[in-house]
Amino acid sequence: MAGPRRVFLSHTTELREFPAARSFVAAAADAVTRAGDAVTDMAYFTARDNSPAQYSQDQVRGCDVYVGLIGLRYGTPVRDRPEVSYTELEFETAAEAGLPQLVFLLDENAALPIPPKMLLNTDPQLQARQRAFRARVLEAGVTAGTIATPEQLELLLLQALQETRPPAGPPAGTGQGAGLPARPDLVGRDGEVAELAGAWLATPPEPVAGAGRAGDRQEHDLPGRPARRPGGRAVRGAAVVHPLRRRYLGRGTAVGAGCRAGRDRGRAGQRDRPGVRRAGGGAGRGGAG
Repeated sequence: MAGPRRVFLSHTTELREFPAARSFVAAAADAVTRAGDAVTDMAYFTARDNSPAQYSQDQVRGCDVYVGLIGLRYGTPVRDRPEVSYTELEFETAAEAGLPQLVFLLDENAALPIPPKMLLNTDPQLQARQRAFRARVLEAGVTAGTIATPEQLELLLLQALQETRPPAGPPAGTGQGAGLPARPDLVGRDGEVAELAGAWLATPPEPVAGAGRAGDRQEHDLPGRPARRPGGRAVRGAAVVHPLRRRYLGRGTAVGAGCRAGRDRGRAGQRDRPGVRRAGGGAGRGGAG
């Protein structure tokens, strides 16, 4: 799964302040969080004395997605570029950087939850500049929607963010070797490990008597578990016993003693079963040899 994207929220002040219960900017931030992304907002940064325009542009270029919340009020003019507002500058920078642009314009024909004195500029010239900016946004060919409430904005922005997320690459563990455990790191006793591995690879196991025919089945000499013929009956005294087992599980070791005890218990259990041939002769069940 891809990591979170940095989403730049561009907006004017009234959209952060209203509605008082939950503002448009708060709803947009919630949508970004629900999409699994991270919010970048100029409101979180302190004022810069040197070139505010350059600093604002740098913040936009450092993000992955641009989200513009465009109201009816013209934004604050950039101090070192007063011919544009910060929202205009951020929109232009995102276009130049090739970022995905998701723009939402307040519906000027709807009853908006913003006080009238905060909705429009009192200066007719600033009102004209904002109308021209909104027209440029619509003509730019970006993804644009019209909103009237914070709830509507959250729903539309969440959907847009999900649709613009790049497709995830193949999940981990689907290539060659998937599902295999990691190679263990063996620490210490390198000589003993090398000796065991070399002896195991150099010496083949001894086969069960009669093995090699089609359908024969071999079972290794596990404690208390004798080898068996294809029919399932026990083969007395015939089992695959690797030389390493005789070497490392021999007499005088706790492991060897445990293996011998398990084998002896298994043989004793077979002698106690009715109809099983005992050592030294005697008929088996039903007279079978």
